[in-house]
Amino acid sequence: MIKLVDFQSDLLKKDLEEVVQKYLFDGFPFCFQEDPGVFYDFRKNVCDNFRIHQQNFAIVGSAKVGFSLSPEKYGNSFSDSSDIDIVLVSDELFEELWLKLIEFKHTTLFRLDSTIQIRFQQLQKMLFYGTIRFDKLTNDFPVAKEWWEYFNKVSKDERFGPRRVRAAFFKGWKHVSYYYEESLRKLRQTL
Repeated sequence: MIKLVDFQSDLLKKDLEEVVQKYLFDGFPFCFQEDPGVFYDFRKNVCDNFRIHQQNFAIVGSAKVGFSLSPEKYGNSFSDSSDIDIVLVSDELFEELWLKLIEFKHTTLFRLDSTIQIRFQQLQKMLFYGTIRFDKLTNDFPVAKEWWEYFNKVSKDERFGPRRVRAAFFKGWKHVSYYYEESLRKLRQTL
């Protein structure tokens, strides 16, 4: 079990890449400590759905460490109302989605309302970090509809909670690391 005081000490003293590796990539997720078999079923279910190797999956955030890493909620314990945030890594699927996003921008986005266009602009900034987050897309993007249908189904699955499950796609593990290093840099500045 990870202690908040240990995490905070490392966050303030160590290189952020090392902190990300130690706390977000290594070790067993807090949310499945009581029943490791459920974790393996959960991971297999998600990875099989997206046709990715199970080593290209990670649980992050409070579900991983047991407390919130968000500056606004830092230190709040993982609870029954907490999400399970996951990372999926696949260069091939990332490239495929990226091309579909470019096509979507050229064929559909201009017809949608300004709120959706602003969220798409936020997604474009995330692409700089090699990530695609579907919370920045609506069902107007066909892949987003499939994504939300799948994760809403998993979120209701009694075997895994039920609890809300959210995910982001990354091009590679180095992209994941950079993304979370930036997030932890912001947390470090608030402490």
